[in-house]
Amino acid sequence: SLPKLWINVLLELINGIWREGKFPDVWKYGEAVMLPKPGKDLSKIKNYRYITLLPVLGKVMERMVKKRLEAVTQQKKILKDIQCGFRKNRSAEDSLMCLKQEALYALQNGWILAAILIDIEGAFDNMLHRKMVGGLVTAGIKGQMLAFLNDFLIGRKVKVRVADLAFCMMMEKEYNEYLPLFTDGSKVDEMKHVGAAFWCPFKNASKKFKLPPKGSVFLAEVYAIKKVLEFIEESVEEDKVIICSDSKSAIQAVVNANTMYINELTEALEAYPAGKGLSQLASQIATTSLASEGLVLSPLSVRSIAKVQQPSSPCSQE
Repeated sequence: SLPKLWINVLLELINGIWREGKFPDVWKYGEAVMLPKPGKDLSKIKNYRYITLLPVLGKVMERMVKKRLEAVTQQKKILKDIQCGFRKNRSAEDSLMCLKQEALYALQNGWILAAILIDIEGAFDNMLHRKMVGGLVTAGIKGQMLAFLNDFLIGRKVKVRVADLAFCMMMEKEYNEYLPLFTDGSKVDEMKHVGAAFWCPFKNASKKFKLPPKGSVFLAEVYAIKKVLEFIEESVEEDKVIICSDSKSAIQAVVNANTMYINELTEALEAYPAGKGLSQLASQIATTSLASEGLVLSPLSVRSIAKVQQPSSPCSQE
């Protein structure tokens, strides 16, 4: 517990943040620690779960805002009485009791009762922030609360660590609505094979490919981008996607279409938005470089084809 003086200082700080409606950037930084699932094949990314460690002071304010938001939703009767999830003094047992009562009532009246149970995979991880804020507006949340929650959700940074490997994922305000996918190409063995890989962390999806001998790392980088585009077309429903590559040369080649390796890829890039109707798939390429304070973004002038951001290290588990 803090001394009373420090409690007053902290309260003054939190009240100032609330009045400004700006959640400090330093409190938006989290470190995700990957934990293996017991008895699973650890060569596959889906067999890991992660917890995100956040700054303590930020979590203190989060809890204060959460209590205030709960009071507002209760006062405005935003949530249905039957909803039990994520509510104070409610649990899964309450849902089961409701179902039991409905079943008994149907049995007494000779009715047939049908129950539809839905499990949405990755519902929390795949929630789009703009949809969340839109839901708050629709529910009648406004003023200081809405301003704070909107700023709270944007500009988040996550550093992901697996064993001794770490990379930092940072979504700027204009990118926070995008589904991120990471690509990589590199040498895989002493026989001069190269490999390509992509990873979509929010969908627990990854693929890796071994290319023929004497292929270049550059070719592998471009091939990885091509394969992730195929994955997007087949498996991604989001209308905003950001492809992340750690190869500046591959990014520039895709944009400029100036080598013989990327003609097919360029055609796919140009055809994809029209085929899927994803108007926001591409408009800018950004590369990143490591600095002492973390990841620095430096945008390049490009055509409206692919939106690419460069992470600080590869990620290629299948």
